[in-house]
Amino acid sequence: MNENQMVYRFTKISISDKKMSNFLYAIFITNAKLQSYHHLKLEKYTRKQNSGHNVNVVIGIEEDKIPQFEDLAGVTLQTSDDFQGKMKIN
Repeated sequence: MNENQMVYRFTKISISDKKMSNFLYAIFITNAKLQSYHHLKLEKYTRKQNSGHNVNVVIGIEEDKIPQFEDLAGVTLQTSDDFQGKMKIN
């Protein structure tokens, strides 16, 4: 994948074996790259205590592979405008 062809998308995934497994599988199959993630102190708790909590994720992916990724991972990928709103300059 050429870095210039990559677009960045945001999503949230729930901490569960199946959802995280599907997400990782989608990354492998589409050759996407995990760019960034954010969570609130998951490392302080056990796997069972973290179950159901969400992790915010940014991935880099080729635009034409987005539908395949969404289907495999069971998520909807959003643009920055989708989750932050469009910036308006007066």
